[in-house]
Amino acid sequence: GIMIVVLTLEKYSNQLLAGPDIVSRGFVYVRESEDLMGQAKSVVEDAIDSCLDRRISDWGKMKGVIKDSLGDFLWKRTKRKPMILRKIHEQDTGVRGKTAGSNQRGFRISEVPCM
Repeated sequence: GIMIVVLTLEKYSNQLLAGPDIVSRGFVYVRESEDLMGQAKSVVEDAIDSCLDRRISDWGKMKGVIKDSLGDFLWKRTKRKPMILRKIHEQDTGVRGKTAGSNQRGFRISEVPCM
């Protein structure tokens, strides 16, 4: 199966603006596993908070921490290892104006490959 983690960070401060949202396909049936999905979201939130507290702003490192934390949690709970994809969106809230490479709403999407 696959788990997809999506979140939005503010461009300049790296403050969490939205998410994390977790989507499961072929791993668990979400309606029967609401408790597991809620706990998984908490694990991802803790991983993000840990990165931000340690001033980690490199998205590659942040994605690695999210994958490791969520992967360990899911293995302990289910003894299964889904593929974990992480997608971080960056939003310019207009504090410093629009930048090149952003669309009309100020979004720039990270296309860093996940491994």
